[in-house]
Amino acid sequence: LLAGYNFKKGDVIRLESSDKEVVLATAQIISAQLKNTRCRVSLYHLDAVLLSKYSTNELESIFNSLR
Repeated sequence: LLAGYNFKKGDVIRLESSDKEVVLATAQIISAQLKNTRCRVSLYHLDAVLLSKYSTNELESIFNSLR
């Protein structure tokens, strides 16, 4: 048991991360393909630790690129 997670023999732990530039570039590519001007965005695996790595301005720039 580690940080509330029960690990078993054979489990694999991996670190996943994306820097702001990669996320922003991906958002811009997706935005160019959107036909509907209204969209919803879901952020997966975004918790307090990951959220703290982005400033409010960085998050706003990602969301604004999807308009």
